[in-house]
Amino acid sequence: MPIMFGIEENWQVEIKLETVRSVFHDLLHGRMTREAADQWACDVMQHQDNGSLIYSPLNEEDRIWDGVKYLYGVDVQVAPGEYLHTDEDVGIAMVKILGGAPQ
Repeated sequence: MPIMFGIEENWQVEIKLETVRSVFHDLLHGRMTREAADQWACDVMQHQDNGSLIYSPLNEEDRIWDGVKYLYGVDVQVAPGEYLHTDEDVGIAMVKILGGAPQ
């Protein structure tokens, strides 16, 4: 099941740092496919494009956005069944972008 993000009354969408971290974790632990993570990131980007995205916490906007950008395209294959970004690459990116350690 895709991870959703909160919707406020004025139709703005809140994206939290922990939500992005959860998508990385779910991807790394096989609870989310690469295609689903990519689609989730695409949905977030669409909200950004139409001005309805709110970052939480606001001071983490850059890290949140960098995480979303990394996940967008995480399903790109260089050959059938061979992804551009390995699972190890995804784990390293998560730590670099969001901090903490992959669990």
